Amino acid sequence: MKSILPVEEAESILNVHFDVIAKCINDGFEDCQGFISEWNRNKKPINFEKRTIANLVHDFIKERVKDQYSQIENVETKEFNKIFGLHIDKKFLIRFKKINADFTTSNIKTKQTRNFEKQAEIEGLPKQATFLYAGYIPNPTWTSIKDIFIMCKSGGNVIWVKNLTSFAEQTQFTFESVETATTKQPSRIKVKVAEKKETGTDKH
Repeated sequence: MKSILPVEEAESILNVHFDVIAKCINDGFEDCQGFISEWNRNKKPINFEKRTIANLVHDFIKERVKDQYSQIENVETKEFNKIFGLHIDKKFLIRFKKINADFTTSNIKTKQTRNFEKQAEIEGLPKQATFLYAGYIPNPTWTSIKDIFIMCKSGGNVIWVKNLTSFAEQTQFTFESVETATTKQPSRIKVKVAEKKETGTDKH
C-alpha cells in the first residue's frame, strides 16, 4: 500500500482546484437534469431509473472536467485502465462518483475498486498518486444536489473528507449537511465560476 498524503498537505495542493471540481460536479448534474427535461419535453416521457441518471451524471461530469482542465499544466484528464480520472501534480488521482450518506460510493465492488480504496498499486494507474473520490449526494428525488465532497479512503475506511459545498456561492442558497439531511428538497447548488458483470473495472 502506498503512503497517503495527509489532509493538510492534500488541502494545500488541492485548494486551488476545489471550486473548479465543485463546479464540474454541479454543472454535470445540471447538464443531466437539462437533458432529461428536454427529452421528456420533446419525446415520449421516460421515468429514468436512478442508476441511469447516475450514469448520465458521470458522463456529463467527465466532459466538464475535460473541458475545464484541457489547458492546465501538471494535470491529466483521461482513462486510466478504463477508469476516468483527474491526475493532479502526479500526486492525486481523483475519480468522480455518486456518494452515499455513509460515504460509500455507488459502484460495483470489483477487485479494481477494492484496490483503489485500499490505495494499492493498480496496473495502468499512477503508482505514486494518492487515490481520491470526488462526488455528490443527491436529494431523494434526484432533482438537486445536497452536498459535494472529496475524500480519501484506505482499507475500507474514510481517512479524510472535505465538504466542497463551502466553495459554492451560498448567498441565496441553503445546504443540508449529511448528518441533518431530511426528505425535503434542498436548493440546487450554484458554484462560483472559475473563468456490469465484474470485469475488474467499473465506470460510474
